[in-house]
Amino acid sequence: MRYLGKKSVSQVVSKWLSVLWYGSMAAAVLIVLGAAVANRRLEGLGLSIRGGLKISFAPEYVGPDFNYKQYWRLVFSAVLISVPLYMTVIFQLRALFKEFVRNRPFNHENARRIRIVGWCVMATWLVETVIGAVLGWTIVNNVQVPGVELSTNMFPRLTGLFLGLIILVLSEVLAEAARLKEEQDLTI
Repeated sequence: MRYLGKKSVSQVVSKWLSVLWYGSMAAAVLIVLGAAVANRRLEGLGLSIRGGLKISFAPEYVGPDFNYKQYWRLVFSAVLISVPLYMTVIFQLRALFKEFVRNRPFNHENARRIRIVGWCVMATWLVETVIGAVLGWTIVNNVQVPGVELSTNMFPRLTGLFLGLIILVLSEVLAEAARLKEEQDLTI
């Protein structure tokens, strides 16, 4: 099985990233419009937990001091920050895999692309951590359901940060490989 060049794994991934890119552009518009519509419909409150659990709270369980507009503004700003970060990652990966299909893995442009992906991963982690903590704290302090105790874990999962750091290190390894390739090309 080939990993670089035409008729390789890279070409398959490149095609899937192109499909994902165009699908994401349409999805991004729908997500932003959906968040804007949700911002206008200011009743009810809910949360979604990784793993598929979704919880909706009836308005009678939400405290009288809860500010729906502020809550939805926070959700909307998280969407407005996260969507461009995700789109940037897909765009950079798409360009990177096109270079792999051309059998040009070791160049400084690819190292730059991977570095951008690493920074986007860490920025997304930061946004999700901060927004998740604020939303969790807001729900815990404003929702009272009889017989249910709500709590939030304020300690962030560090996987996104760790993954971003690993990607940044890999970008530096690729930059060094590109430098060595340039030196080798000059000596031949």
